[in-house]
Amino acid sequence: MHSLERLIIRTEVIQRREEGCDVADIQPRVEVALADEASDDAIFEALYDELDALEPDPVFPYTEPSELEAVRALRPDGPRRIEVNLTDDEMRNRIHGAWLGRAAGCSLGKPVEGWPKKRIDRYLASVGALPLDNYIPYSEDVIATHLRSSTRDNIEYMARDDDMDYPILGLLALESKGAEFTPRNVANVWLSRMPFHLLYTAENSAYRNFVNRRWPPESATWRNPYREWIGAQIRADIFGYVTPGWPEKAAEFAFRDASISHVKNGIYGEMFVGAMLAAAFVTMLVLTNIIGIKLFQAPFKPSFALTTGIITYPVTFLITDIVSEIYGKKRADFMVIIGFVMSLLMLVIVQVALHVTPHEYWSSGSPPVYSSPEEYQTAFRSVFGLGPILVFGSMTAYLCAQLCDNFM
Repeated sequence: MHSLERLIIRTEVIQRREEGCDVADIQPRVEVALADEASDDAIFEALYDELDALEPDPVFPYTEPSELEAVRALRPDGPRRIEVNLTDDEMRNRIHGAWLGRAAGCSLGKPVEGWPKKRIDRYLASVGALPLDNYIPYSEDVIATHLRSSTRDNIEYMARDDDMDYPILGLLALESKGAEFTPRNVANVWLSRMPFHLLYTAENSAYRNFVNRRWPPESATWRNPYREWIGAQIRADIFGYVTPGWPEKAAEFAFRDASISHVKNGIYGEMFVGAMLAAAFVTMLVLTNIIGIKLFQAPFKPSFALTTGIITYPVTFLITDIVSEIYGKKRADFMVIIGFVMSLLMLVIVQVALHVTPHEYWSSGSPPVYSSPEEYQTAFRSVFGLGPILVFGSMTAYLCAQLCDNFM
């Protein structure tokens, strides 16, 4: 039977490279050892220890701490706690909805977990379910029998899944130790409640380390080449459920949980979701101002003209409503103001682009659409030449409408 180091060393080489270490010398030696069936365990242990000892290149451009206070020190300014005015029944209903939503999402994806999108599309087309508007249909020729209970018309309950296990494990740690639970407490809950064979990648490595009495934070790093993978991100939900309106505390709880099996980006993963919402909001807003110059014929009688901005603009209200519900009105207002500033910045940049002198090479494309740089400039201006007063007026109306929407 091959040693642990032999089984995972190739993944560790990749991990060390991504952490900024120079593996150019050691990687060929690893490949030679792997190719030789006669290589003994001691060779791989020595190579792995050598990988562990590597330091990131001094020019590695990223600062990636794995300690809570160091992570906090790198945060931008922003609200850490938001007032929540909900009755106990309203709060219970929202947490229940979050749990049901997680269960529904897990059931939806479980039968095709790990499939590439093209394979999913081919399967859905073959069973007449593309585009998908319900759960995945079951076909015994394609989907494994044990996944049948997560398919359309066959769901009686949420089948056991690691995505559902982790919120329960986190809840057990909270019920046992309260808000003062530690990473070691989480590790103990895993050992007492979670079978080893139902854990994967970083979680599996951490569990193996617990059994060998390597406790957090060492459990996250020792012989764990998956320590920056995405696994910890699926474990965060319970910590949001128990800290409504207090994202800083939720992040702290999530850190304690993540640090038993992950480091650096593996810990940061759940923080990305909020940023993704804000980015989507700003993107929709800027797109509205870019495409809004085009008018299209409304599909009604009598026909009339509509701006294409109507396609994207309503999405900004949807996103701000979601952020307001989850993070509170102050965070939503802040996001609206950021969107307004970004749109004005876009306007300034477009005006600069409009006023710089076009170069003659602009008309040298093959085949050329226009015969001169001036004609290209005219076409460019017709698309991007938004009237500054018009845009400023629309953005002022947007700012007032969004802030009023958040207030109401």
